[in-house]
Amino acid sequence: MFLGISGTVTCVNKESNIFSIIFDNNPLSDFVELPKSLSSLNYCSLLCGVIKGALEQIRIKVNCYFVKDMLKGDDYYELYIQLNEVMKEEILNDEES
Repeated sequence: MFLGISGTVTCVNKESNIFSIIFDNNPLSDFVELPKSLSSLNYCSLLCGVIKGALEQIRIKVNCYFVKDMLKGDDYYELYIQLNEVMKEEILNDEES
């Protein structure tokens, strides 16, 4: 991946449109502790935004969200990537651009 981490990718469902990435370390959260008053904060959701934005650049629409987070007491980080649509390429002629 990026940030010097690597993950394990698995397919979650039979339709093969939801994938899981599992990783053990996340440099974005190395020195972070969530207080109980902010336990609902999804601190690592920045990674989902990066993945979603990168896939949109190659015309793939996805939903991305964390299902396990070590900041919330889980044993590892796990995020789901759900494929929504592979957009068709639109070719503009010179008059339309």
